[in-house]
Amino acid sequence: MLERLSDPEFIEVRQAMDVESTLLQQAEAIVRHVEAIRSILDLAEQEDIASSGLTMPQVAVMRQLSVEDGLSLKELSQRLGLAHSTVSGIVDRLEQRDLLHRRPDPADRRFTRIYVDPRVADYVNVTYYSRRSQVLAEVLDRIPPAERTQILEVFARVHDSLNAVRSQFKGRPMQERPDQRPTDTT
Repeated sequence: MLERLSDPEFIEVRQAMDVESTLLQQAEAIVRHVEAIRSILDLAEQEDIASSGLTMPQVAVMRQLSVEDGLSLKELSQRLGLAHSTVSGIVDRLEQRDLLHRRPDPADRRFTRIYVDPRVADYVNVTYYSRRSQVLAEVLDRIPPAERTQILEVFARVHDSLNAVRSQFKGRPMQERPDQRPTDTT
């Protein structure tokens, strides 16, 4: 048994297991950091949501449509990972409040597309993100510019790599990197 411990093949396997264990520990640490960052940034919006009378799922629907307006109910359900019937009810309630609108699909009038009201789009794209961004900008201001650039590059590489393996997560569409989203120039 002791001679097995010095066997080059055993040592190679053990080293590979150590590397895998280290990678897993690093991945778990990154997940914890990302979750903590998101939780802190979420605090910036909780007061607005509480005073609006909206639920978190309703806000999630409006956010998704602000990113990708004109989705079908099926597409919206898939993006959110919620049941079709759940999203249908949320859309009905938001439509009653004039926050969303359903319109026939211009390419095939048998289908309906869901559009966020321009007021909501302005709020989500300006106020919501600016509040979150403001909190993060205050923190980033304490970090030297070269390090901020490195942080952005690492986040972009991680995001791209995660999208490359996204096919493992059945039924979940690939998400664009925020820095690659088309901007409205009108």
